[in-house]
Amino acid sequence: MAEPSRALDSLPEHGTPDRGRYRRMIAACEHCQRRKTRCILAPDDPQGRCVSCIRLKKECKFNVRAAAATNHPRKPVACNNCRKKMDRCSSATGHVQGRCDVCIRSKEECSFEADAAVAEHRGRELDACDRCRQWKTQCRLASSDSEGRCTKCIELNEECSLERRGRAQNETRPSSPGLYHDSDGSHLQSPSDSFYHDDSPFVANTPKDVGANSPTTDSFSLFESNPIVSPTPSVSESFPAQNQFRTALRHGVLGTLARYQYSSISTTEIRLLRIAPGPFESDLFCSLKITSLDKITSAVHEFQALSYAWGNASPDHIIILGDIPRSGETTSTEDSTEQRACLLRKNLYQALKRIRQTNCYSWIWVDALCIDQANESEKSQQISKMPDIYSNAWNVIAWLGEGDGVDSADSAVGIIPVILNLKILDHVLKDGVLSEELFRSWVSFGQILDLSWFKRRWVIQEVSCARRLSVRIGHNILSWVDFADAVDLYSDNIDDVRQLYAQSDLYQAELRALADIDSSRAVALMYFSRSIFLKKCNSRSWSKLFSLRTLVLTASSFAVSDIRDIVYALLYLANDRDGSPSSLRTRHISVSDYSRHPVDIFIDFVRYCIDSSKSLDVICRPWASWPPLNRGAHYEGRSLPSWVGVASYGRDGSRQQFVPQENLLGPVHSPLYNASQGADLPICGFPPTVQHVLQADGIILGTVGKVSARMNGETIKSDCLRMLGWSGALEDGVDDRLWRTLVANRSPDGKIAPTWYRWSCTLALTQLSDSGHLNVTSLVTEKPQPSALVNYLKRVLVATKHRNIFHCETKHLAANLAKTLEPAEEAIVGLGPEDTREDHIICILFGCSVPVVLESPFFRRDAMAQNVSLVGACYVHGYMEGEVFAGMSKEEIQQKTTRFSIY
Repeated sequence: MAEPSRALDSLPEHGTPDRGRYRRMIAACEHCQRRKTRCILAPDDPQGRCVSCIRLKKECKFNVRAAAATNHPRKPVACNNCRKKMDRCSSATGHVQGRCDVCIRSKEECSFEADAAVAEHRGRELDACDRCRQWKTQCRLASSDSEGRCTKCIELNEECSLERRGRAQNETRPSSPGLYHDSDGSHLQSPSDSFYHDDSPFVANTPKDVGANSPTTDSFSLFESNPIVSPTPSVSESFPAQNQFRTALRHGVLGTLARYQYSSISTTEIRLLRIAPGPFESDLFCSLKITSLDKITSAVHEFQALSYAWGNASPDHIIILGDIPRSGETTSTEDSTEQRACLLRKNLYQALKRIRQTNCYSWIWVDALCIDQANESEKSQQISKMPDIYSNAWNVIAWLGEGDGVDSADSAVGIIPVILNLKILDHVLKDGVLSEELFRSWVSFGQILDLSWFKRRWVIQEVSCARRLSVRIGHNILSWVDFADAVDLYSDNIDDVRQLYAQSDLYQAELRALADIDSSRAVALMYFSRSIFLKKCNSRSWSKLFSLRTLVLTASSFAVSDIRDIVYALLYLANDRDGSPSSLRTRHISVSDYSRHPVDIFIDFVRYCIDSSKSLDVICRPWASWPPLNRGAHYEGRSLPSWVGVASYGRDGSRQQFVPQENLLGPVHSPLYNASQGADLPICGFPPTVQHVLQADGIILGTVGKVSARMNGETIKSDCLRMLGWSGALEDGVDDRLWRTLVANRSPDGKIAPTWYRWSCTLALTQLSDSGHLNVTSLVTEKPQPSALVNYLKRVLVATKHRNIFHCETKHLAANLAKTLEPAEEAIVGLGPEDTREDHIICILFGCSVPVVLESPFFRRDAMAQNVSLVGACYVHGYMEGEVFAGMSKEEIQQKTTRFSIY
């Protein structure tokens, strides 16, 4: 250790000690006064001696005189680092963390920072507790004690007066959220979207020149700092808590704690959650406040709403939860009512810890805590209030999680400025020389878009209703506007990124890293977020643009944990729920009711769709979710009718059924075909005594006589080509059935296939494999081909994936049914769902835009009524535009009509 006098000679010239705050009561002990050396307090000495007396092993008179003069020990004149270095400790007043100059230069933690933070929060002087005054010893705050006790009181296992005094002086607790005011704190929790200038956000951090010679291959060198990333909360002293709760929390013992019990609320009230302040690693102490819905809708209050994924983990994370008394709307020093234990799932627990602030209370609304999930009646009432809650919260937090499943969340967030900088993005993609680090960032960003939050159906409502949004992933906080723009630009340019990625070394290790980005649910969510409402500028009002039918059928890929939410999660966004008359009311789905069986809700939804659209197309669309892993299994004692299309299976909808990109039906309001055109007859009916039966009329085209193996879209085998009329030689020409059926007679934009597709198909047939197979994928990717051929083959990939080719026979039909069809020189062929089998019925139902495949275990050719189940929609060449009804009178159609009872 250096001599104190030498230390004084080496004091830095800049800065002076903050003697107004940290000045000692007495300048030096007797020994240091005689030697005329600086008297520095030893930081770890319990007797309060100075450094010189400890080094010389002499009795230090300072502590005795100081105790006699002031009855409490000296205040520190320097932080711990400066004491050890015997350096002058000058406070850096301009630094936001309150560190001294020495600690800033050495990039070390400064004890002044922690002391100042504790003093500011507790509102007390860091002098001494009663016990330390009595013992005339230094009173040092124990940094690891969450009760805020000093080391001496911990040693004696006694109550510390500092904790009691600090809580009495400054622990005021708001009993309800106040009105929202824009502040620096709010911008930290919800950043504003970037300022765009010269086609680029973050202009201050981007280079002026992004020309051909600019070194843009490493994106991270372009930015001195990332303006989106928020620092991780520092771990410091915990805030006051109760011993019994802390012991149980640390040891995971619930036996000593009572479980939280919800109190009842009225139909006009909601609950808000108050989170007590504390550092990230400390325990969570929360309280619920019951407040009027009218209060939060009349003005914007200081609460946020949380949007998150529940997850499948068991609820094994403990928080302490209490109730704030209903009476009184002012701040109070009274604690909330008796606090009890509450179990949360991991993802919500992590979200609350990230949201919690270190120096003030936070107010949020979160469904898992603010709704009694065990009370079906309350749940039904509160669900209807969610649009009002999310639209009146000053901010909605989209919690994506801690980044589990993402290689590097920080690098994924770091690539966002590159994506948003249009000039740099264009240059990076055109230049094509990318570093491995940048490729990994592209992949990590794609992994973010596959996180479970994007798969939730509820996020459509939560995002669409929000007045302001922030995105959080771990410690990163982003503006929703920037994030959404980055997702759109990323998906729009994904083909260019894939081409560059395929040339990188990472491609062989992760072949499908960027495979499904453009069809991901994150991209679909961006569409929903800007399409559901037409919001007026600077107004809290909006117009609802979609019907419930459109919302539910379009959002089929989004999962739910309760399958009733397939409908209820979107019910209050529909423009046909309000007003009169409404088919929603007649079908008992105008309000959410969680006491109903899911099958009843699904049946009512199908009946509503048929009534409102005058179409049967809904029975061919996959949209529902079914907890068992196969649709034939029972759930809660009920089975599912075959005319309720299932899009996902499993308790959480995690097993997504493959839905072909080309589903033959097209957009909800724009069908691709019109197979029943000309059949101006009633669509269907529902027997009053049997709810799960749909009665529909139609004309049978034939029965399946031959069916191919399922096609994967990548290879069309030789037997499939022969079923479509391929003779093996081009001299015989290319049959229309072949080239049109392979693309379902449609171009990618939904129009009738152009005739030049014939030439593309002919060129493809000249490049068959030795086995006679058409290897579609290899022709598209491995060999340079004419663009017209590539476009045709891409359409073949979409139209044939997960489908079968079938031959339809009419010879087994009754005479009156067989006369329906013109004598055919060619066999009827088509594309059927992968479950198509021999003897299945191919028919056109009145009111359905496409033919369907039906299964009947007891099919009788002479019967005019059939009991069947629905297999799915199909493409039948030559029967997709109402050709079967051409030239037929209404009476002729009725004579050839079969009634189907579909179960």
